[in-house]
Amino acid sequence: MTYPLILKDNKAGLTLIEFIVAFVLTGVMIAGASLTYVHFMDSCSREHSCMETQRQGSYAIGEMEGVIKRGTDFTIDDYGSGNDNKITITSDKGDRIFYQETGEAKNPIKDNLGNTIIPDTHVEGIEVESLQFTDETGGKKKLVRIDLKVKDSEQSYDFTTSVRLRN
Repeated sequence: MTYPLILKDNKAGLTLIEFIVAFVLTGVMIAGASLTYVHFMDSCSREHSCMETQRQGSYAIGEMEGVIKRGTDFTIDDYGSGNDNKITITSDKGDRIFYQETGEAKNPIKDNLGNTIIPDTHVEGIEVESLQFTDETGGKKKLVRIDLKVKDSEQSYDFTTSVRLRN
């Protein structure tokens, strides 16, 4: 006795059930790969923003630090923000001033030569939260403390250094 409707002939091809199962499994695999890709790209974007913000803050600190080290004297003032966010460094090459322009977008740090120290114009989403100079002079050598707070769209980063005048 044979059952022709139940047994499958040896013909090439897929049944409808096999096709649907294969289609669903392929869809699940593609969805998983897509979610992994989106998560990876989001993580890379956040890491790039973090790295760029840290690079900008380090550059600003380094720029001010170099000028202060070559200076012979300094004065610290308020530049309209309620804290000491302006420093004038005197050297044999003339005065150099760094200050935070709190009235502009992104609160940039500028100098008296017309340069914007931070943030770079090509960088989006970075803003200077605060800049403060502190006179920590003790003994014979003069010491300046720089506190800089920079933020991107996600978080804030603090940069602090103390710099002695060499002269």
